[in-house]
Amino acid sequence: MKKNKRGISLIVLIVTIIVIIILAAAVILTLSKNNPVESAREARFKEDVRSFQDELSMYLLSDIAKDSSGIREKITTEDMPSKDVMNNYIESFSSKYENKLGIYEDELVYYKPDEEVKNKVTEKEEKWLQDLGIKLKVVETSEELFEWGSDDPNNPEYYTLKKYIGSKKNVVVPKRCHIVGENAFDSNRDITSVTLQEGVTNIGDMAFWDCYNLKSISLPDSLEYISSRSLSNTKLKSIIIPPKVTYINSLVFYNCFYLEEVIFNDNITGIDEMAFSYCNSLKNITLPESITYIGDDAFERNRII
Repeated sequence: MKKNKRGISLIVLIVTIIVIIILAAAVILTLSKNNPVESAREARFKEDVRSFQDELSMYLLSDIAKDSSGIREKITTEDMPSKDVMNNYIESFSSKYENKLGIYEDELVYYKPDEEVKNKVTEKEEKWLQDLGIKLKVVETSEELFEWGSDDPNNPEYYTLKKYIGSKKNVVVPKRCHIVGENAFDSNRDITSVTLQEGVTNIGDMAFWDCYNLKSISLPDSLEYISSRSLSNTKLKSIIIPPKVTYINSLVFYNCFYLEEVIFNDNITGIDEMAFSYCNSLKNITLPESITYIGDDAFERNRII
């Protein structure tokens, strides 16, 4: 009987310890979710940002009222402006928010650059900013990390990106770029994502060829032409073809083994030979009725055709 009692007591003790551990974990979890210090920090942060928004609105009303000619340009600061620059529009703006906030076309925006900078927006702050409706302003990659066709703004080649010479993983091509030249990024193994901004009309032959770690690229609505082999042998998973692109040239997405989804516009008239050959993972594609021509082996070695 004593042995049974000892056994029962040991079981009760173990169960009690487990219950205490579970309760302690629940208490810790509750405290972490309702951390008064964190709640106060959030409230102060949002209060400051709302104040910035109000001050900016007052400045804009005054600025618009002074514009008798009706040709006023919207206010846009440089990316991640200094406190002194922001104080021109928001008097209470402090150094605490440098590199985090700026102004883009009369609206308060936030930045989240890839590189490490002082006062970088945290994940929690990003959520708080989104709660207030503050939009993310993408930070352009420095023009110095590119070779350009010309240094003369009056020369059309000024707008042609000849070569990317940086090593960043996430690249936002400057608005200066209208044409991505031939072989501009080819065989670059650093980049994982590229954003082309409005104004780009042409992607040259083999521009991103063999960028084997490139997983995403954002193409602007201004894009009209995607040259042959320009995105072949990359790790793109999905692609949206902009509305002004009317023809998919040969080998554009050749050997994009990881490509699963292609979203065409309704203006595509043709898909040239081997455009999507060896896209072995392709499984979600709808061809628009506007297509009148599909070249030889356009979808060779994939699952859907």
